[in-house]
Amino acid sequence: MVGMGFMLVSDLMIGAVFKLSESADTIIIAITLPLLIDTVFRESMKFSLVPFILDHHSKLDNESFSRFRSRLVNLSLLLGTIMFLVVFLGAAPLIELMGAGLSKSGKQEAAQNLRAIAPSLALIPLINIQVTFSNALSLFISPAFRNLA
Repeated sequence: MVGMGFMLVSDLMIGAVFKLSESADTIIIAITLPLLIDTVFRESMKFSLVPFILDHHSKLDNESFSRFRSRLVNLSLLLGTIMFLVVFLGAAPLIELMGAGLSKSGKQEAAQNLRAIAPSLALIPLINIQVTFSNALSLFISPAFRNLA
């Protein structure tokens, strides 16, 4: 809920800074894909991996569980790196698909914006797997405000 409020504020700030212009459209188009990927990862991990983690935590000793966790973290880093490379190298074709109404210069600007945002994709699976482990093992003292950052 708080994250949605911050998204509203960010949309209002983009509108205030860029007004109703193609520059605002290029930024909104560029952040759409990373936000979609983050939402899909967060929601799918929250519902599918928590029982999986709890099951392994109850069946494995500490050392085996640490290896299990390490493998999932390494897999998430690999997946994030692949997503970064795909989006960074394929920014122009992705923007062609997502920004059909933009001018040629607008599409170039949106592709540059997407390339600038692409490194954050490398961390999305890692952050989400760590939050999922923390939620599954009840390691949070207070609610996690990960989406505020």
